[in-house]
Amino acid sequence: MRPTRFLRNMCIFVKKMGKHKMRLKRIAIIGVTILGVTAMVFYLTIGELPASMLIRNVNTWQVKDTGLTEVKLKRGGSPLQHYDASAAPPTSLIEGDPMPIPGKPKLLLIVAYLRSGSTFTASLFSQQPDSFYVFEPLHMVVKTVKKHMALRYVNGTVRPFPTGIPDNPQSLFRECMDPWLRCAFRQVDTASLFDKFHLQFSKSIKPFLLCVKHIRSLTPLTRYAINHCIRKTEMKCNSANLRVIKTIRLSMEMAHSLMAENENMKIVHLVRDPRAMFLSQSNYKLIKDNNKTSQFERLCSRMRDDIYFTRQLLEVGNKNVKLVRYEDIAFNPIEMTKELYTFIGEPLTKGLLRYVAQSTSLNLKDGCAFCTRRGNSTLTASKWRSTIHPSLLKLVDEHCKDLLQPLGYHFTEDINYLRDTSLPIFQEHIPLLEHINLSDSAKGVITETLQHV
Repeated sequence: MRPTRFLRNMCIFVKKMGKHKMRLKRIAIIGVTILGVTAMVFYLTIGELPASMLIRNVNTWQVKDTGLTEVKLKRGGSPLQHYDASAAPPTSLIEGDPMPIPGKPKLLLIVAYLRSGSTFTASLFSQQPDSFYVFEPLHMVVKTVKKHMALRYVNGTVRPFPTGIPDNPQSLFRECMDPWLRCAFRQVDTASLFDKFHLQFSKSIKPFLLCVKHIRSLTPLTRYAINHCIRKTEMKCNSANLRVIKTIRLSMEMAHSLMAENENMKIVHLVRDPRAMFLSQSNYKLIKDNNKTSQFERLCSRMRDDIYFTRQLLEVGNKNVKLVRYEDIAFNPIEMTKELYTFIGEPLTKGLLRYVAQSTSLNLKDGCAFCTRRGNSTLTASKWRSTIHPSLLKLVDEHCKDLLQPLGYHFTEDINYLRDTSLPIFQEHIPLLEHINLSDSAKGVITETLQHV
């Protein structure tokens, strides 16, 4: 009995040891797997942060100063050089205009103002099948700097703004616009790159955001997702025949200075009757009632600087800049579309003409702030005349009256005249552009003046 019991106990012991070894083996496999995944994550994401953390907690991260305008995270990442925003921006030569280079992509920058019809105007170009379109790439710059006192980039680089946004952010806007023009999206700050505006309005950046979202649903490796998706976006941008960017934040002076560094670039300077813009801004709650006066003053001041800078460019023969009124597009959409496409040197397709006709003559309600299709473009452009309040006309008189005549808009305080839409509110031609053919000596004086602006 004893030998039998001994053997039985030995068998039980061996079985238990077998189960214990299996348990140890499983634990070992799990441990090795965890170590492997951790090593892979560390290797692939060293110096990187998840996209959702790229903007938050800027002030709590430890950073290491590596220069006046350059900061690098201690955990890794290569530094990104920036020129000093306070320094004078590079300016291009004013005389003449560079000849287009065959085979190079064409760049079109639309410089406009809030509620000036820029979204619809940009859509005339974004409809091109071989175009790359970006909507308001500077939208998040000021918001991010005000909130976090810094701009952060995909590779972990941080650019601090200890004193917040500059009083005049135009140099910063110019610097932030440059990589968008060059398809250098890895040099774009993350707040602008991941701006939700792109999902709705930027047809060419939307696929990038959707791509990142899809890959991150399969793997938590943010760096892999961004690099994989941004590579495709860069390839599409570089291969596009026409790159189109629309902005309401960049001045004409800064836009023109970018021409020196970007070949085949043209600028459409879009303006609209300030009275129509102000009323539209108020209707869509884009300005506060207690801030109307200061905002009108700032907008009119910028428009004043921009339109006279544009005139000076045209006076010396720069054919890469075009001043356009939104009213001309709204009242004559087909003819103006043909004129704009002649300006950029692109053929006008039947599909585009069909889009223009449909977008300006549909029976749609005008209740969308950034829609590209309007029920009737002529009625939409004139609608402000039947609803504007005399108090708003008084503000225009105080701050913007001197802008109306050069742009060909009729100024009147007679509310009955405004209400009668059968009476003209703007001239057929823009007075500012008349008599711009100057003598060579006059061109030389203007050129010297602009080079010192």
